Amino acid sequence: MKQIAIGNDDFKDLRKEDCYFVDKTYFIKDIIDTKAKVTLITRPRRFGKTLNMSMLYYYFNCNKLSPATKDAGSNRGFIENNKNLFDDLFISKQEDKYLNECGKYPTIFITFRGMEAQNYDSAVNTLKSRISDEFEKHSYLLDNDKISERNKRKFNNFLNEISDEEEYKESLLFLSGLLEQHYGQKVIILIDEYDKPIQNSFLNDYYDRFVKIVKGLFENTFKTNPSLHKAIITGILRVAKEGIFSGLNNLEVHSITNKVYSNHFGFSQEEINEMFDYYGLEGKLEEASLWYNGYNYGGNTIYNPWSILNYCKFNEEGFKSYWVNSGSTDIIDLSVKNASNIRNRLVGLLDGIAVKSSLAEEMIYSDIKNCIEDSVYTLLLYSGYLNIAGKDEHDRYIMKIPNKEVTFAYKTMIERWAQNILNLNYLVDMFAEIFDGNLEPLKSYVNDTFLRSFSYFDQNKAEPEIVYQAFFMGLLTQLNSDLYIVRSNRESGFGRYAICVYPKAINKNKTGVIFEFKTTENIDDLEKNAKTALSQINTMKYETDLKNLRS
Repeated sequence: MKQIAIGNDDFKDLRKEDCYFVDKTYFIKDIIDTKAKVTLITRPRRFGKTLNMSMLYYYFNCNKLSPATKDAGSNRGFIENNKNLFDDLFISKQEDKYLNECGKYPTIFITFRGMEAQNYDSAVNTLKSRISDEFEKHSYLLDNDKISERNKRKFNNFLNEISDEEEYKESLLFLSGLLEQHYGQKVIILIDEYDKPIQNSFLNDYYDRFVKIVKGLFENTFKTNPSLHKAIITGILRVAKEGIFSGLNNLEVHSITNKVYSNHFGFSQEEINEMFDYYGLEGKLEEASLWYNGYNYGGNTIYNPWSILNYCKFNEEGFKSYWVNSGSTDIIDLSVKNASNIRNRLVGLLDGIAVKSSLAEEMIYSDIKNCIEDSVYTLLLYSGYLNIAGKDEHDRYIMKIPNKEVTFAYKTMIERWAQNILNLNYLVDMFAEIFDGNLEPLKSYVNDTFLRSFSYFDQNKAEPEIVYQAFFMGLLTQLNSDLYIVRSNRESGFGRYAICVYPKAINKNKTGVIFEFKTTENIDDLEKNAKTALSQINTMKYETDLKNLRS
């Protein structure tokens, strides 16, 4: 039984250790076929971007040539060392047009993954270090007599991280030229998770300065580089309007809405079927779909690969959240921090109420900070927290929560929101009064907080109670402790109650509470609507669950 190597994104390691590997080498074929000079592919975190880039690196890269094979253009060193990594995979069964590309190109591979710095100087130093690491991989160039002493000194300056910031903008352009001179072959450049340090600079308020050095680096590397054969860039978002890719008329972008490359990141249904069959989990396919499926990328059904791999390895622990807890949500928290209209629509998602929006394909970070709805929903979609369910009559995308795992992420987000709006200690005290039959603190809270936090326009016109129900659910989850259990939209009696809070078995003598929500545009109708809610609770016998607990 092959082992699953969680978090190992090195293709060579996985193959040498004979770990379970989902064959994505048809990605190599598509990259060879594309006429695009520079390709940007955007996908959520942990969807296989780094592993796929590593796979491309080992396929295309020509190793340092040994003295016996030092003739320019030879790829014998690669064939001896790396070609066997692709044995029995899709690409190894293709025609010579594709096999002859194996080991042909000097390749630059830099990942910006994990580049998180609190200030500008630290971010620039980290960028210099990543570039220096790449120069070190190619330090054999210093032994080439055809490279001038001046260029060797310049190479050493990059290697030792003593070049200035302006020089670093030309670092990869310079390295590309030396590699072409050494091998007699243009280079392939792979940049993984390019937007990670950019996003981090935005969160830590040094974006305007940092983006200038990234823009300069990319323009020199991808726009004015005569030694470039092809470049592949991956990230979560496209931030073209910021100027990072401005002027790159050779850039081809493929996001989650495009069919091209749609099956190369994440797992297809066929791949999931094969994996679950291999690990004897065929009976869990339906539930796995509810937890980790739900992504529609380019018209294809895609499963979250990180969660699937974790479940297959740790299946005895049952289904739970793996992907949601594997990374920071700071940018998402910021995007909804000051926008009640967006927050309230997000809580409505928990009850199946879709959001409708156009997409801001070229992301502007200032729009996220200013809570521009199209940009926030685009961020959530591209980050894996929403999924496209279709389009409406106005050609806007209809977006919903993709699966159970992401549902938990929204609940956690709502809990944080509720904690920020209301002091937790006051909340606990307020509900203690409710359970004792005193509703005055609740009335005061509703009059105060709802008027401050909600807008009439936040309501869903078809189901206006949804926003208030979802907000209360967020508050009530704070009580889900040793004393009380909170449930929403559960069958009881002859219907479904909105919210029920009931005591756990160890406190059967405590009071349980049923909430039903009604709204009105006329204040004179409040009492009538409240009586309607009470009548509905009684008629539909929503208290059945509570009575069963007493028996």
